[in-house]
Amino acid sequence: MAPRLRDFYKDSVAPALMEKFSYGNSMQIPKIEKIVINMGLGKLTDAGKDAKLANVKSKSMKSHSGHKH
Repeated sequence: MAPRLRDFYKDSVAPALMEKFSYGNSMQIPKIEKIVINMGLGKLTDAGKDAKLANVKSKSMKSHSGHKH
């Protein structure tokens, strides 16, 4: 199953870009290469003292992105 963002880009965004900028070739359309999600934990000393905070944030990030890395 392809990611939803890739399908949305391929089906909706790419054709709109092709029309708006009058690209002559589909290879001229900008591609999405990488998506980075970042989450701050506040002060490093606070996160080090409270391991539960890091675990809660990790679970939250996993639920939003679908990945744990």
